[in-house]
Amino acid sequence: MNSLANRDFLLMAAVTGPLTLAAQISGLDRREKGRGECLSISVQGFAASVLTGVTTAFLQAGADLIVILEEILPAQSAESYDSWVNLLAPTINVIRFYEALPVIQLTNAQGVLDHWTTIFQQQWDCVVSLPAAAMTLRHREGSLETCSAKLGISLPLEAFRPEPSGGKDELTFRPLGIPRCRYSIITTAGDIPPTTDMKCLLRIFGEVPRTFSNR
Repeated sequence: MNSLANRDFLLMAAVTGPLTLAAQISGLDRREKGRGECLSISVQGFAASVLTGVTTAFLQAGADLIVILEEILPAQSAESYDSWVNLLAPTINVIRFYEALPVIQLTNAQGVLDHWTTIFQQQWDCVVSLPAAAMTLRHREGSLETCSAKLGISLPLEAFRPEPSGGKDELTFRPLGIPRCRYSIITTAGDIPPTTDMKCLLRIFGEVPRTFSNR
């Protein structure tokens, strides 16, 4: 990709976060996957090294933005979160070295809500992308205003599915009650369904920034 002449686009790559990858390597079932404390230190370290290696390969190929998808959060203690941040640090550092943008996307809305204070006690050198549902609730409670991290927002996939309403193209998405913040990125919670109407998609991604800027 770097060898392409007149390259006028950005290349994004997604990689699996260290705790999520460690859970996959360990073969944890669905109930255990939500519990970072089930993972051995050695497996976590191996997963982190794999993450850094894969990320480096993407960066050398010309990636401009790396999304680290993390479905699992550590046990709710400062020590566990410090260890998790240390697992992520080599990958974030190599992304910064290549002058690309690191984004960690946390997909477990309930886990984010349960661990909110501990998550944002960390000093993040990346964009932290959170589920829309979690951000909306925290805003209602007044705790989003003081968040100092660079934030991203992950829109639910349901936002891109038109409602069957007598032929009218209405959306399940409604403007979120989120104030104007320093959002660096707006993305989705997963892969857009292949049946998504592109006009619908573009309209939503146009509506969300306008919603934020008017608040």
